[in-house]
Amino acid sequence: MQSVNLPSSELKVGDVIRASALGLPSREFITLSTPQYIVREPGLYTINPESPNASVLAVNHDYTDSEPTKGKITGKVKYFSSDFSSEIFMSRMGRDLWKWLLAIVLILVLAEIIIVKLAESKPQMRS
Repeated sequence: MQSVNLPSSELKVGDVIRASALGLPSREFITLSTPQYIVREPGLYTINPESPNASVLAVNHDYTDSEPTKGKITGKVKYFSSDFSSEIFMSRMGRDLWKWLLAIVLILVLAEIIIVKLAESKPQMRS
């Protein structure tokens, strides 16, 4: 947590701003009973907006969760060996049923078409 009296270029959500009055990002102006305000949302804050020494502060999100460093992986992790192509091939064995199912569906559609055409070609008796 950082506390400022003067404008800082790296203010983040959760830092403390010291001022007697403050303009919030929602365009709302507040007068502080204690000269400390904990920033709860990012945006532009105006310190002492009624005074001639008013200044504007930019407050950003805290991006420490976005740092591209390695974290610890919990749970089971499987590492591939140097011959990973055969491992991937073996892991897929028995799962290529979609080709068979597609062939069965096409055969059933053809059978249905044949049955409908045969039923249409028979002369129908009218009573």
